[in-house]
Amino acid sequence: MFGKSEDQTYGISRKERILTYGLEDWQLDLLSEVVKVEKIKDRELEIFVSEEFTDIFAIAHFMAFLNFAAVQEKDQQMFLSYWLECTDTDRSEIPDEFLDDLNTRMPLTYILNCGLNEIIKMPYLFFDNKIFENKSKLRLSALQEIKNLEGKGRMANENHSQKLERILLMYQFLVYKGWLTREKADQLFIDKYRLRDDPLSLRMFQRDMQIIRNIDGNVRYDQDSKMYILDWAKK
Repeated sequence: MFGKSEDQTYGISRKERILTYGLEDWQLDLLSEVVKVEKIKDRELEIFVSEEFTDIFAIAHFMAFLNFAAVQEKDQQMFLSYWLECTDTDRSEIPDEFLDDLNTRMPLTYILNCGLNEIIKMPYLFFDNKIFENKSKLRLSALQEIKNLEGKGRMANENHSQKLERILLMYQFLVYKGWLTREKADQLFIDKYRLRDDPLSLRMFQRDMQIIRNIDGNVRYDQDSKMYILDWAKK
């Protein structure tokens, strides 16, 4: 499950590796718990614990968690400049089939404890100090990216954070209430975002629920009540 900088890494593709730098032991344990049973094309995932920050450029990976508290400011600036250079492209000139190609786009990366005063918003890069404080969010984020790599995920027009927030809202309601319908999910979004002109389609709801069911095996569809049920939740 775990690999380190001095370990042999040949034979493992970027689609099988999550890279970390500067994480605390409890964060590594939580990440391991979240993905320990997951596989990509029947091959187990590796959590690569980097001891050199420059590994971020040299070691292939599909997802990364970087603690900038352990990174010198000049290296933080270098990394963000590199990311901006790689993503600052006129997307209108790129064929649609390559826009979200998982083999060519930047890996989904979470930055913790960034001390820079000015942060530019960039694709696939998220500054989130609390990602490890919310196990459900961490799990949904990792599992959705894994499903994308398997060709089972949804690379929709919405961005990653919007999709993750919507699914997390649905899953949290399931955890606390024990049931969910499309109508209730639609109402949740109206209450939260005040968006009444963009209802949740049945197809999108079913796809979101499939993601949730892949993550939590206790979620099932009840034919009698016509709703999704979380068996162990208190109703």
